Amino acid sequence: MLFVADRSRPVSAPVASQVEALVRPVVEALGLVLWDVEYRGGGGRGLLRITVDREGAGVTLDDCQRVSQEVSTLLDVEDPIHHPYDLEVSSPGVERPLRHAWHFRAAAGERVEVHLYAPVAGRKRWVGTLATEDGDHLTLATEAGRVALTRDQVSRAHLVPDYDALMGALSRRKDG
Repeated sequence: MLFVADRSRPVSAPVASQVEALVRPVVEALGLVLWDVEYRGGGGRGLLRITVDREGAGVTLDDCQRVSQEVSTLLDVEDPIHHPYDLEVSSPGVERPLRHAWHFRAAAGERVEVHLYAPVAGRKRWVGTLATEDGDHLTLATEAGRVALTRDQVSRAHLVPDYDALMGALSRRKDG
């Protein structure tokens, strides 16, 4: 789900944590989880991306719209961003990115794809089940065996969903 609202003000990377602190109570008051706050600048206009989730269920377009309206009002009042930007509110999706330590902890036992800054055992890309994660270290169970990594080695990571299982569940919901 994605809801984009045009904003008339930007933010720098250091402001992301300030924005996160401002919007977290709003998101939680709506019964949602703040998954991530990210800013991308460039081209004279920035993009403030707020990603929300719901424990045990998906996020709806209405959820994203409510968050966008509430957050937009709050940011207009608090004004932590002083340049033009677009506000985007979305769900993390089924291939949700894993950026923070708690994202990796929540993904334990799930299939993930991990990209590294430098090769480990000759590879910069690994796909496997996230076997363990302790904040700074993670272990993947892959077809090639277990691979131990540090979070500092990871350039990006995301869940790899079982699309067959998802489609089967969707089919059962439509039939039932």
